[in-house]
Amino acid sequence: AARSTIVDVREAILGLKLAGRSGSFIGALNEHALQFSRLSDLPVVLDIAPEVARCTLPAETELQLLRIVQEALTNIRKHAAATQAVIRLRVADRQLELTIRDDGQGFAPDNPPTGATFGLTTMRERAESIGASYQIISEPGAGTALLVQLPLKE
Repeated sequence: AARSTIVDVREAILGLKLAGRSGSFIGALNEHALQFSRLSDLPVVLDIAPEVARCTLPAETELQLLRIVQEALTNIRKHAAATQAVIRLRVADRQLELTIRDDGQGFAPDNPPTGATFGLTTMRERAESIGASYQIISEPGAGTALLVQLPLKE
């Protein structure tokens, strides 16, 4: 319990550091994935398609997407019993697609694990605040994927 609390505090500090930083959204994601892996001993694979670098997003949108990633990784660490997480960014059909997937125990989406509902609700609210859709794909024994789709402006 003490180690978990220490990791929680370190993750919160990391999130605050990255949120106040100007610069590349992709760079912030990469830094968070590396730091999270180091702090939590959970490998995080970052898979970003080259076309994502050409997307220009408002700072608030980038911040909300980063916060969604942070919350998703925290949920994976706390609830999934996963051995790996994958963050994937793609552009398809004029949408930015952010997928955060784990290879953990999964759950029935209509019956999330105790303690996870606050984080799931917060991520949904963050996605909706930037005009993105939010979907959880999970089943017991099969891991979980979170899909956020953000329409891109022309």
